[in-house]
Amino acid sequence: MALTTVDARLLCIILEAGEEYMAYDRLSNNLETFHAFCLLIAIKRGASAYLERWIPDNANPSLIVPLLAQADTLAMRFRGRSLPKWKQDHVDDSEYALGLIKILQGRSLVLWLAYNEFYEAASLLLEASDVLIPDGGDILRLLSPLYAVINDCYHVLSLLIQEGMDPNSRIPSSWWTLLKVAALHGSSLSVEQLLKAGADVNAFLGNDRERTALQAAAEGGHQAVVEQLLKAGADVNTLRSNVRGRTALRAAAEGGHQAVVEQFLKAGADVNAPPDEDEGRTALQAAAEGGHQAVVEQLLKAGADVNVPPGEYRGGRTALQAAAKGSHQAVVEQLLKAGADVNAPPGKYTEGRTALQAAAEGGHQAVVEQLLKAGADVNAPPGEDKGWTALQAAAKGGHQAVVEQLLKAGADVNASPGKFEGRTALQAAAKGGHQAVVEQLLKAGADVNAPPGEGRGRTALQAAVEGGHQAVVEQLLKAGADVNAPPSKFGGRTALQAAAEGGHQAVVEQLLKSGVEVTGSSRSCEIEFAEENNHHVVADILRAAGARRRA
Repeated sequence: MALTTVDARLLCIILEAGEEYMAYDRLSNNLETFHAFCLLIAIKRGASAYLERWIPDNANPSLIVPLLAQADTLAMRFRGRSLPKWKQDHVDDSEYALGLIKILQGRSLVLWLAYNEFYEAASLLLEASDVLIPDGGDILRLLSPLYAVINDCYHVLSLLIQEGMDPNSRIPSSWWTLLKVAALHGSSLSVEQLLKAGADVNAFLGNDRERTALQAAAEGGHQAVVEQLLKAGADVNTLRSNVRGRTALRAAAEGGHQAVVEQFLKAGADVNAPPDEDEGRTALQAAAEGGHQAVVEQLLKAGADVNVPPGEYRGGRTALQAAAKGSHQAVVEQLLKAGADVNAPPGKYTEGRTALQAAAEGGHQAVVEQLLKAGADVNAPPGEDKGWTALQAAAKGGHQAVVEQLLKAGADVNASPGKFEGRTALQAAAKGGHQAVVEQLLKAGADVNAPPGEGRGRTALQAAVEGGHQAVVEQLLKAGADVNAPPSKFGGRTALQAAAEGGHQAVVEQLLKSGVEVTGSSRSCEIEFAEENNHHVVADILRAAGARRRA
């Protein structure tokens, strides 16, 4: 029996699978596939003669010559490797060839090829023969449609549809239909096939983070697929998900896909569709965040509201706040000219920032200057949850030049910290170990013993100790930091507890020399903090200083 031309072409592609033992893992389910694996090993080791014996005289030389060259090349790569003895005992070239041919003629070959990502091979085989899909709902049946649509494998998908596959099938363990996957990957042939077969263009399965097919195509900037879906009746303004959801227009704007944005605007997309609650953005906010100047201009011309407030959760931003955070200076200028409110309040929860706070946090000196000139409030209060004033934000990042800008602009060096995990500017700089900024702030009159914030707050000394920043600890002690300051109400640490918990031996010794109290009372838990984190040397130092475990 001889290998056919199609078989040889398939084998060329299969040979590109990679490491032989990876191939074995995929082929070792039964004896037939084991024989095929053995043939691949033989070819990789340069046994071209094995193959020549089975190639017919009338085979296309342009297909066979590359196959033999591939075998010799792979033989160089894998020379010196050997199979275990028991596998070598089964080696026989006729067995290899017969085993491979059985697989090539097997009913499940197309799905096996698709599962192993040999897409061209699957298409070739479908063109050349009538291959049936195996009965039963095995994993190959479930997975091959996914690979077909991702790679726009027209013949594989066509066969699956002919064999009765539901065009509205959901990918296993996900909330994505085949149409959505095809749209996301810009697989226009697959989109066309699925729509003709009756796929629901507006399907939504109810998951919080789901996309419609149109939103998925917009996200990838796939203009041709967007056109297909709009012609098929896709709803251009659906939001559906209220958790990290996005309209199609927002998805296109977020990626800076100018042509797709234009398509949606012409199709009647709502340029001011509100953001969803969780990580929400309007189209303009999304474009500004990405620094997509041309798209920002498109949206403003289309009537986008420059001052839509931010979404409440997960770092919502106004358009200006988003542009400032990303240091998109040209977009900041666009938005200010369009009337953006330079002092719009931050989002309510999770790291909301004013525009100035956002720019200061990133150390964006030029944008900070723009905003100050536009009238930004240098002392706007921090957001409630992990919020920072502009000065606190700059100090946290160790942005010395921005700290200097803000101090000159009148920033309050002792502004109170935000309620949850907030820090004064000095506490923030100390936490990051920013020695130069600590020095700046102390010279500007920062209170070295300002009390910690209520939730997980730290004094400056506690913050420096927690990070093991020995030089900053020394600075603060010289400046009069209270080594025995009480911890914050929730999740607090004294300086000694923080040092013990982090295993900072040198800092523990600094504190002991500076007169830190080691009471040995039932309230003392420094030893527990050290031992629970396997800092046994630190625990021994504390015992020697008189600390005891709690009763």
